[in-house]
Amino acid sequence: MFDEYALTNPFHNNTYAGISPSRPELSQAGKTVVITGGSSGIGYGIAQGFVAASAARVIILGRRADVVAAAATRLASAPGYAGRVDGVPCDIADPPAVDAFWDRLRADGVVVDVLGL
Repeated sequence: MFDEYALTNPFHNNTYAGISPSRPELSQAGKTVVITGGSSGIGYGIAQGFVAASAARVIILGRRADVVAAAATRLASAPGYAGRVDGVPCDIADPPAVDAFWDRLRADGVVVDVLGL
C-alpha cells in the first residue's frame, strides 16, 4: 500500500535551519524583489521570507489597494528590517495594468532582481 508520507518525510510546518532566510549565504541584501499576490496567503509568506533575508526592497502586488497597503505596512515593520516595502495595487490578469506597473519601474530606474509569481 502507498505510504502517503513516504515522499515528504519529514514534513515541515515552518522554516528550518537548512532553509532559514537568516542564513548569510541566503541573504538578499541589495536585491529588489517583486511578489505578485503578496498581500495575503502564500504570496505574503514569500514576501516575509524576503524581508527576513534582508532584501533591500520588496514590492508586493495585489488587486485591492487597502489590503496591499496594510500588508506592506506589516511587512515593513518586521523587527530589524531596514529595507523598503512598497504595496502596489495591480491586477496581474489585466495586461494594461501590468504594462503600466513595469513602465513605472522602468521610468523610476528600478531594476528587479527577483520576480515571484
